Amino acid sequence: MTSQRIPWEVACRWQQYEAELRVNLVRLGAIGSIYLVHLLHQLAAKGSFPALSVLGLDAGTVLSRQTHIAITCVALAWVMIALWIHRLLRGQVFPSWLMYASTAGDLCFLTAILVLTSGPTGPLVAGYFIIVTMSGLRFDLPLVRCTTVAAVLSYVFVLGCAKWPVGLIKLNALPTVPRYQQLMMLVALSLAGVVVGQIVRQGQQLARRAIAGADDQGES
Repeated sequence: MTSQRIPWEVACRWQQYEAELRVNLVRLGAIGSIYLVHLLHQLAAKGSFPALSVLGLDAGTVLSRQTHIAITCVALAWVMIALWIHRLLRGQVFPSWLMYASTAGDLCFLTAILVLTSGPTGPLVAGYFIIVTMSGLRFDLPLVRCTTVAAVLSYVFVLGCAKWPVGLIKLNALPTVPRYQQLMMLVALSLAGVVVGQIVRQGQQLARRAIAGADDQGES
């Protein structure tokens, strides 16, 4: 049992380390893409670049200056956190809490952008599914469970902000969604977490069998 446990733990840590590197690169690309689309929409809606209307980016209202600055600050903070994580990983510093902290940061920043833009009706709601899916790359079942629960709570928070706006959110009234759509979204997020968790569980079982088989061959 001990001879199997040591290589299993080592293999898990290496998988989590490499996955965190890949996830962080995806994170940086996603932040840049999201902010670029937001910026293009702002410019097109203002009429600054008529050529962008060909892409349909001029649809919708222009966000207020305060809201645009707030979104820029959120995106900048998100990038700074991602760069800090990248520096840690390149220095081969990978504490066990890092993947939980980075996932929590993703959920917080995504939720902040949602409550500042289009709320529960926006396309960025799909980002919750991406974050749940990426948690499975770390090969850690507790992380998948925590991410799923946190994603559900984050979506509920967005729903609450749409119904009871406060502070800066009042400058950009968020549309609400019907109750059945809210429930469908919550069910879909929960099922996504279950599916990702099962994939991780199956992968762990296959890895354990492979390690056990290698140990048996070595002993023979």
